This record gives sequence, structure tokens and C-alpha cells, in this order.
Amino acid sequence: MPRFTYQVYNGGQKRKEERWLYGVTETKFVKDYAAAVEDGYDVMLMGDFNLPNIDWSTSMIKSGSPQATIDAAEELLNLMDSHFMDQHVIEDTRSTNILDLFITNNETIFQNIEVVDTPLSDHRIVKISLTDDPAYQPILTTKEFPAASSAERRENSRQS
Repeated sequence: MPRFTYQVYNGGQKRKEERWLYGVTETKFVKDYAAAVEDGYDVMLMGDFNLPNIDWSTSMIKSGSPQATIDAAEELLNLMDSHFMDQHVIEDTRSTNILDLFITNNETIFQNIEVVDTPLSDHRIVKISLTDDPAYQPILTTKEFPAASSAERRENSRQS
């Protein structure tokens, strides 16, 4: 189950939220996100969304996908569309799919996105360089590895 950390910014103020998601349709997350956008915050969503059925060059859902992934993809695309969001990762992050996404409603908050190989995962690392604007600070993202014990996961969640 993915853990998403997201931060919302309004000028020099920021609010960090972190939650476990059971899917893109997780109600509280979507409501919190929508409220942040409506309040004028710059929002960045990032992580492994595990939606290989979206063609990010066209923002269209690929045919032949299972209904559950079609529903999740439609939910994400509708959320992005209704809040003027764009997905900025354009290179494959796992096999021939873009699964690890960086979505924002303000493309001026980052300078560069780089996707690099790593021997530590079957996913490639997405490196995001944020602008030098003091209102925006670097984001520390975490990945939950299944091999970690529950005590380690609890300790890691307390530290973030």
C-alpha cells in the first residue's frame, strides 16, 4: 500500500500532510487536496500511483485495462482536469510505464525533473529540482519497503 507525502504551499507558509492511501479514490485525501487548491495553494502530488493504463503523452486511458484501474485513472484525470493540474514525469519509471508521478497546479515551482536508474528498486528514481524561490523548500519523499518491520515503519512515520 503506497504512502504519499504531500506539501501544500501558500507564499512562504507550507503545510505537510502524509497519509496511507488505498487508492487514488481515497475520499479524505481527495477532499483535502481539492480544498487546498480552492484556497489558492500550490500543490504537489508525487509517488507511485500504479496506473500503467494512462498514456501520459495524451492523458488518455489505454484500452484493455481492468475496470478497477480504469476507474482509478478516470478519478485521477478528472481531479487533475478540474483543478488545472499537470503531470510532469515523461520518462518511464518502471519497465515501459510511467508509474511514479509528479503532479502540480503550478509548473513554476520546479526547474527540472530527472529520472535515473537505481540498483535499490525495480522503479527508477524521480529527482525533482524545485525553484530557488524562498517560498518553496525541497521536499523529502519516502518509499515504504515491504521488508521493513512494522516497528521500523512506525518509527519512520514518526520521524517524517
